[in-house]
Amino acid sequence: MRLLTLFTLLTLFGCGILVSEEEQKEFDKTHKKVQKGVSDWIKKYAIYPDSYKSISFSEFSQSHSSMNGEKIPGSESYVIKHTHKAFNKDSNLVTFSGYFILENDFEVNIIEIERSNSVSGAFPPRTQVWTNQFGRPLNAQDSLEFNKKQKEVKSKLIKDLREGLEKGNFEAENPEDINKLKNLMDTFERMN
Repeated sequence: MRLLTLFTLLTLFGCGILVSEEEQKEFDKTHKKVQKGVSDWIKKYAIYPDSYKSISFSEFSQSHSSMNGEKIPGSESYVIKHTHKAFNKDSNLVTFSGYFILENDFEVNIIEIERSNSVSGAFPPRTQVWTNQFGRPLNAQDSLEFNKKQKEVKSKLIKDLREGLEKGNFEAENPEDINKLKNLMDTFERMN
């Protein structure tokens, strides 16, 4: 961890950016939460969770969305490369290395072997590259969590669309199209 902190400080100083001690502490805290989020997710979904052994975490980055120069709350996402060993579905000990992309709640949302600059927010999550090799069958609790997440994603989308309409962020050649969009959102809300 000290090496990561030193590397981060050297990188930032080399770029001419000074980081306060408080900012560094917040960065380190977030980095640890991301590592824990990845490890916890693997242990939760692995067919052989006790076989999981972390080898390394690297290439950590974090980002967020902004609107009018303001950070959008809850828009944070995190990417970290993780290498680990675990038993695969054939009970063979295998080394896996990939990029784990997490949402603002530190839940794994996308896993990639090669970095494609994807950002979190995929629904359903795109984790097949890992689950096809190491994942256990989904159970009733997983279905409940999936349905809950699906409702959250739908509600957020409708909320964001409504806010955009109220602020005039959408334009249409035919004003009736805006009314159709509002009616469609009303229908989606009633289906909840």
